[in-house]
Amino acid sequence: MHEHPPHSPRRGRRRAVVVSVAVLAPIVLAAAAFATPGLNVLSAPVHARGTLDTNAGPNLVINSKSGVHVKTTGPTDLVTQEIRIGPGGHTGWHSHPGPVLVTVKEGSLRLIYADDTNCVGTVYEAGDSFVDRGDENTHIAYASAFTGVVLWSTYFVPGTPATTGFRIDAPDPGTCC
Repeated sequence: MHEHPPHSPRRGRRRAVVVSVAVLAPIVLAAAAFATPGLNVLSAPVHARGTLDTNAGPNLVINSKSGVHVKTTGPTDLVTQEIRIGPGGHTGWHSHPGPVLVTVKEGSLRLIYADDTNCVGTVYEAGDSFVDRGDENTHIAYASAFTGVVLWSTYFVPGTPATTGFRIDAPDPGTCC
């Protein structure tokens, strides 16, 4: 049998690995318990981010003749993102601080909110648009197992411009499979 002296470099490396695993394992496991990262998210680049003009005051109120109404209180950013999720992938459980305007460009997805105890959700196909409720309502979106999905999303992000995040990771609420 081959024994190493008590202070050999090899024994020191082994001890460092054991200590690192012992220290990092609980942190990694805790992170996994608190966040549900996406699966097969191929890309999610932000194409633009800008702050709504508040020169007229801190609030923006638009009532168009066509019936569209937009009202913000305080600084609000708009963020545009393209999200590509491969077949069978998902976004992970998350929410947003404000509403999100979404258009499905390719494929299809099933959007399920945590308060949907039947876990049925709503299916959106290419060409469909919808408004994600925002206001930190936890949800998950599953891409079609056959085609995947490409989404274009525009987020209304209330808060300090350019510093507020537009996605809030959330733990699995345990209401769906």
